Amino acid sequence: MNRDNLDRNLAALPADALPLEVPEQRLTRIQAALSFHLQPVRPLAAIPLFQVGCVMILVPLIGMGAIREGTAGWSALTTAQRLVVFLSLAVCGSVLSVFSVRLMVPASKYSMPPNGLPLATVAALLLIMAMLFQVAPEETFVSTGMACLQNAIAYAAAAGLLFCGLLHRSASALPKTMGATVGLLAGLTGLAVREISCPNLNLLHIVAWHWSALLITSLIGVALGAASTYMGGSPQRDELANHID
Repeated sequence: MNRDNLDRNLAALPADALPLEVPEQRLTRIQAALSFHLQPVRPLAAIPLFQVGCVMILVPLIGMGAIREGTAGWSALTTAQRLVVFLSLAVCGSVLSVFSVRLMVPASKYSMPPNGLPLATVAALLLIMAMLFQVAPEETFVSTGMACLQNAIAYAAAAGLLFCGLLHRSASALPKTMGATVGLLAGLTGLAVREISCPNLNLLHIVAWHWSALLITSLIGVALGAASTYMGGSPQRDELANHID
């Protein structure tokens, strides 16, 4: 649209539809308020460094868990089960670590909807376990299961704290998705430790007490992401309004 057409269109508008002029003094206050919190920031390190950092958290924690808790679960698995279970965990861990690092940077492009990847990861692991293991009777389902769940959550909590320390400078525009992804990464640590150390191959036990650790840590991550959004935005908005008014 050229300038003449624009002028004619504006002239055809009702008088009350034209934009109001903003006083210069108010514009000055708005500009000052918007720049009040602007501070220089240190650029993020190279993305591959964060990905290496995720691996350096996962591998040592899982190794330490195997040393502390034993390898009875590893011994109980067949060669095919070991290959499928731990290859799946490795692939999921790699995908989630790459995805969490990309979430640190606003306006990153994704090959699938960001919220879909955490759900797809949890569903894929559930499907793999359902194909590998069978339901078996278990008299001590709750007592032994609670011990497994507590153990998995303990290692997941340690991993979660380390991941938060690594990714704390995130500027993600999707904090809930970021929380869910980091929660899943942490939960994978606990799940891997239990698969190595727990010899119980009952499908119900694995799903209810090993795999469910992923859901718990993911939900905790979502809650923390939502809380950070709520707690982090309100004071700045209030102060901005006070400066403008």
